Amino acid sequence: MARMSAPSITLEARAVSSSKSDSSDGKHHLIPLDWVDHIDQHVHLSKSITDVHNEWTALN
Repeated sequence: MARMSAPSITLEARAVSSSKSDSSDGKHHLIPLDWVDHIDQHVHLSKSITDVHNEWTALN
């Protein structure tokens, strides 16, 4: 399961927006809420980090 630190996310209408520091390409990314397993101090995703990196949407 992939994990992101909670302070670096913003919940959008249907997606989680990651911070630039959460990605190796230095861009914000949108992650669909369907991929979120649960949230505590971190956002836990139901997909592997490899799948997330292959499927997320990059923002400029």
